Amino acid sequence: MSWIKHLEITGIRSYDPTSPARMELPMPVALIVGHNGSGKTTIIECLRFACTGETPTSNKTAFVHDIKQCSGSEVRGQVKMKFLDKNNNEVVVSRALSTTQKKVTKVISTRTLDSAIKRQMDNGETMSIGLKNADMDMLVSRLLGVSKSVLNNVIFCHQEDNLWPLAEGSIVKKKFDDIFGQRRHAKVIDEMKKQCKQLKDELIIANTEMKYLEDNKNKVDEILEEIRQKRKKYRLRLCVDTTA
Repeated sequence: MSWIKHLEITGIRSYDPTSPARMELPMPVALIVGHNGSGKTTIIECLRFACTGETPTSNKTAFVHDIKQCSGSEVRGQVKMKFLDKNNNEVVVSRALSTTQKKVTKVISTRTLDSAIKRQMDNGETMSIGLKNADMDMLVSRLLGVSKSVLNNVIFCHQEDNLWPLAEGSIVKKKFDDIFGQRRHAKVIDEMKKQCKQLKDELIIANTEMKYLEDNKNKVDEILEEIRQKRKKYRLRLCVDTTA
C-alpha cells in the first residue's frame, strides 16, 4: 500500500517563497488543524498538485505566492512530496511553478516548470530524473497505484466540489465514468473491434492469395509430372533404338 510520508511547500499561496514549510504525515491518519486562512486547504491542493500536476483553478498565478508582495520580479512556487510506492520503495516528487512580472508592462505570467523525481529502485539504488509533466502525471499515478480520476474526484476532491455525488445525473455519470475508466474501456473495446476487422480483412486477402498460389502450385505439379512422363517415354524409346 502506498503512503504519503512528507510534504514540503515553498511559495504556494500564503506560504513563504524563501522558507520552505515542512510537515510529516504519519500513518494511519494525519489530522490537519488550523484557523481560517492558515493554509489547511492549500496543503490538500499541494498534495493534489504533487500527485496529478493540476492546480485548483486554471489561473495558475493565483496558486503561486503573490508576486506583488515580493521585492523581485520572479516568484517560484515548489512542492516536494515523499511517499512510499505500492512496492514500498521511497519516491520523492518535485514540481514547480514560476511567476514573473515584466518591469515595463507589469504583465504577470505563470508557467509550469519541468518536474523531477527521485526514486529508490527494487535493487536499493536511487535514480533521479527530470520528466515532462505529462510523463510525471502517469508515472506518479502508476507508482501510487491510484488512477488520476480517483485522486482528483475522491482523495483530493476540493471542498467546493465535494458535493458532486448529489449533482444532476449527467454530471454524476461523467464522474463515475472517469473514476472507473469507462471511457478508456470503451476506447479499448473500439480499438479491439477495429483490430479484429482489420485482421479479418487481411485473412480474407491471405486466403484469396493462398487459393491463387495453390492453383499455381497444382499447375506446376501437373507440368512437372508431364515432363517426368515424357522423359521416361524418351528414355524407353532411346533404349529400344539402341538395342535394335
